[in-house]
Amino acid sequence: MALPIDRGWAWVITFACGGLFFWIAGNEKNRGIILVEVMELYPEKSATSVLWIFSLSKLVNRLSAPIIGLLLAKTSARFVGMLGVGIMTIGLITFAYSPSMEYMYLTWGVIFGIGNGMILLVVYTASAPYFDKRKGLSLGLTTACSGFGVLATAISLRKLFDNYSFSGALTLYTGFCIQTMVLAALLRPLSYYSRWVKSSSESGVEVSEEEDNSNSHSVDQNEFRKRSQSLGAKRLQENDIHNAKNTFLSTPDKIDSLSLHQGVRKQENHHLSSLQILAISGQHLEGSRIIAAPITPEIPSQDNKKKKKSFKWKIVYNPWCLILGFSILAYSSGVSVVLQSIPPLGKQIGISKEFVSIVLSLCGVMEIPMRIFHGWLADRKILPVAVHVGLCMAFTGLMALLCGLLNNTAGMVAAVIGMGSTGTSVFSLMPVIARELFGIDYMESAMAMNFVYMGLSNIISTFASGGIYEYTLHWRNVYYYIAACTISGSVLMIVIAFAMKRKAHKPSNELSQSAE
Repeated sequence: MALPIDRGWAWVITFACGGLFFWIAGNEKNRGIILVEVMELYPEKSATSVLWIFSLSKLVNRLSAPIIGLLLAKTSARFVGMLGVGIMTIGLITFAYSPSMEYMYLTWGVIFGIGNGMILLVVYTASAPYFDKRKGLSLGLTTACSGFGVLATAISLRKLFDNYSFSGALTLYTGFCIQTMVLAALLRPLSYYSRWVKSSSESGVEVSEEEDNSNSHSVDQNEFRKRSQSLGAKRLQENDIHNAKNTFLSTPDKIDSLSLHQGVRKQENHHLSSLQILAISGQHLEGSRIIAAPITPEIPSQDNKKKKKSFKWKIVYNPWCLILGFSILAYSSGVSVVLQSIPPLGKQIGISKEFVSIVLSLCGVMEIPMRIFHGWLADRKILPVAVHVGLCMAFTGLMALLCGLLNNTAGMVAAVIGMGSTGTSVFSLMPVIARELFGIDYMESAMAMNFVYMGLSNIISTFASGGIYEYTLHWRNVYYYIAACTISGSVLMIVIAFAMKRKAHKPSNELSQSAE
């Protein structure tokens, strides 16, 4: 049984992660709608104090990423995902019935933030072991579901708050949240297949004819010769094939596949005869065609499993991880408040709440194809992935600058277009950059540290955006700050591009070894 790499259950994992991202992205990008409701519920509170409810949530889920990453390494994506959905549900329902704004800091800011952080790390890392050639497309499909989340959440939240009380609307909203527990249960670990292959190999279980036919690949003589050469054998001659066929068909007893597989391991440095190759693969000859079952993949040793499960704390001071982190810090300090500031900006310039919801939905509509496109483009390697991300950051900053300059409906639409087309796709491509810089074994640790930088950015963005508004009393000035932060992040990302270009001329594991 071959591992489902780039096929089969790998795509189930992709769409399960997409369903989870549908929910958490809808929450994060439409929290401005809830922000306005809280401000109307507590009109005596300042804008900064209300902003801290939602910024604390992002701060907690990002800063807790190393601990969540350690839990993920010790357990599984399925366990952490289901636990995260449960904690997030508790945070939502308690937030709905908070007796004062101080309780909201605990319910939404801490409890909901921890659950959200668990799911976020799972979404970005759960599919990584299942993909090799299509990792960018997988992440693109997963994160594209955030577009559906933004679209659905913006409309549903507005309808709920228009027809129910604050507590009633969020209670119904919590009911939608708990349904995602089913999606988390689909995150089957790759070790499930490794254990199955190991147990079937050690017990010598026979594979039925149907399973054999379903798992086998029909290859012609040329393909078989290529397979034999990859095992270290010489090209098969016509008389060798004839003798092997007669010998194989005249043998009444079935060959012990386990002992033959072990024979391959012992003779891996020597040439194999054609008969050995036929017997090892468990072949059936049919005329000039050969039905060849794929060789059982080597099961990782217990030492390798333990090594992969450990959390790489030393990556914290890896220089390229630091540069990547500062780029994310600068970018997130601005981009995290783009959509959050749209509803209060619309209210200030006299745009109705319903129209603001439609504008936010536009972001979701654009994200769906654009995230898939950016993932596909990353797989094509037309541009270095760091250059690709840097350009996305710069475009988002320019659209935010345009929003501040226009200060009208067209400016709001420009900011939303920037977020929908490139702004959110930056985070989709971060696992690809981490994997190319540090390797698959270090990707989870690098992503966890990037989440820490995202959390620190929420401290900066909350004080900056709230302070700018309270000092100037104009939300348009917040978008000048957003533009400065995002463009600064793009400059640092270009430095990452030079690092990755430098890596291409060195041994492939050099940067990974530097993390150790």
